[in-house]
Amino acid sequence: METKATHLDRSLGQVSTDAIEQELAALEGLAGQVRARQVTLLREIDVRQVPDADGCVSLKQWATGRLDVHPTTAGELAFLAKTEPTSPEIEALTGGGVSFDRAAACARLRAAGASEDTLERSQGVAVTQIRRLINQHQLTTRRDETEAFTQRYLYAQFSLDTSWLQVHGGLPGVDGERVLAGLDQRSDRLVSEHDEQRPRLAQRRADALVTWAMDELDTDLTTGEPVDGEGRSHRLVGSIFIDATLAGPTRGQAGATTLNGLTVGPNTLHELLCGGTIDVTLVDNGQLKAVGKAGSKIPPKTRRYVLARDGGCTADGCVSRYRLQPHHILERSHGGSDDPDNLVTLCWFHHHVVVHQRGYTIDPDSPPGRRRFTPPTRAPPHT
Repeated sequence: METKATHLDRSLGQVSTDAIEQELAALEGLAGQVRARQVTLLREIDVRQVPDADGCVSLKQWATGRLDVHPTTAGELAFLAKTEPTSPEIEALTGGGVSFDRAAACARLRAAGASEDTLERSQGVAVTQIRRLINQHQLTTRRDETEAFTQRYLYAQFSLDTSWLQVHGGLPGVDGERVLAGLDQRSDRLVSEHDEQRPRLAQRRADALVTWAMDELDTDLTTGEPVDGEGRSHRLVGSIFIDATLAGPTRGQAGATTLNGLTVGPNTLHELLCGGTIDVTLVDNGQLKAVGKAGSKIPPKTRRYVLARDGGCTADGCVSRYRLQPHHILERSHGGSDDPDNLVTLCWFHHHVVVHQRGYTIDPDSPPGRRRFTPPTRAPPHT
């Protein structure tokens, strides 16, 4: 059976764009009127102290759950519910003259102490610009800033198996903006916005934080010069303890830890061996069996030649020169050699993130200066 909506949708091709725009605006006005009624009902819910009786800490929390809306929407509804019902914003919303977002923004601007001239001027700007006006009028005392600063924190806690570090914290707004801007700037240098392997924003910021820590560890704080040799960031996980009783049956998925007791899986082991030799202590049934080196470094002359030959990361479209590393096209574990023809230069992102953590491999048939990656079709090779 054909519904009215279906019939209207079929006839939209005959409707002018101007008419569609007018209908959209009218619908937004209707939506505003519905929100205005919700505000009235929420005001009564608040008077009756229903949120308290239901164990909610605020009207916003109650609305979030009962109305099944985003906390931001619930917060605006709750704010308007506590606004004078005769305020111009509530009256305009009830009459369908403004959108819900504009009414909420203007009400917050009024509550921030804006003058009538500013409120009148806000009618002619976008809602996003009203948010900026609110910030400008919001009173922030020295005490407010001091309290915000004293509440700064950064917590970090490992999971029980030490394979995951949970980090969360808070900063005053200006310091937080600096941190995000710095992480975003660094992440943009790590991977181009046009790279098909580019992670989402949250992951890019996490990668940027890791590389910042690596650079800090690998720099002498007194001289500012790079640390000699492999650097502290590498030496932190340069020693691996392997319990053969656990590692053997699981093919390296259990039984491997660092000197500090952190869990190490096959991906990390494989990357450490790819980067050079690491100290390995082998224990079997509680008895020390062997101590020595595992893996082998690419000869220094070969390494220098490959880095000079490639002139940077060879991943297609990548221009990063951050922590360039030679990598084997055919891995050593599969019979690959240190011959320069079997080596390509990769930046930290494509080496650490794409190859060793995501399990991609280099397509040997891709052009030397525009290397492509093949998605993993199997588990990454065990070390």
